[in-house]
Amino acid sequence: MSPFFRIPDRVTDITHPGVCDPYDSPQCQGRNQFVNCEVDKFDQCDAIDDPAIRTLDLRFPPTQIPATETNYYCMTFNLPSDQDYHIVANEGIIDNANVVHHQLIYACESDVPDRSTPGGCVEKGRN
Repeated sequence: MSPFFRIPDRVTDITHPGVCDPYDSPQCQGRNQFVNCEVDKFDQCDAIDDPAIRTLDLRFPPTQIPATETNYYCMTFNLPSDQDYHIVANEGIIDNANVVHHQLIYACESDVPDRSTPGGCVEKGRN
């Protein structure tokens, strides 16, 4: 197996913060109504088909992830700066669903140092 894509030691009983678990248990009835696991593509988004819309793929390079329960990795991406742009949609590109649980996209202030390779995230004011 590639050292870049390790399957975690545990692939069952993994939960999402805020989701009552076990999901279908009596104690969770009515508490998970906000969860929608339907997988939709952006096929119905008219803006995606607009010829003026540009697309940009942002990907982490293959990255070795430690076999610990939770890891948060960050990387900066420099976006085009020739004019103003607006994000109208995003869709995750997940090469290994056994490792990637979710992803977040943040806009950064200009004083954030470039991080051209993935590494552990450090929140401002925390170690």
